Amino acid sequence: MLKTLEKVLELTNGRGVDAVLDTVSAKNATDSLDMIAYRGHLAHIAGAPDYTKVKPFTKVTSYHEVALNAAHHIDDMIAQADLAKMGDELLALVAEKKVAPMIERIISLKEVPSALEELSKRHVKGKIITKVK
Repeated sequence: MLKTLEKVLELTNGRGVDAVLDTVSAKNATDSLDMIAYRGHLAHIAGAPDYTKVKPFTKVTSYHEVALNAAHHIDDMIAQADLAKMGDELLALVAEKKVAPMIERIISLKEVPSALEELSKRHVKGKIITKVK
């Protein structure tokens, strides 16, 4: 992460970036805090950063948790409809080849346990898709 931080600061003349979308881990999100410019944003999916790593009164940073699954745990039909619409729009972009889903491979249902083990080691670069039918 240190090399990444150094490169970010080099490319931004020491300013940092305006936004980080972290999809890796809480530790990675925490490490990303050093890369964010004053008044920057951090959106995290795989774990919240340790906010205590930012010294008080040094940065004005906003933090955003991306928790799409939360819409399925409440009885808010509007939130669920919005999520369904976003999913449909994303699938349309994939079908139109405007978004690449980065699929590494397609597996059978019986291969799921070994694929989950592989994912836990964080050596997979794309997505592993399970074919159910």
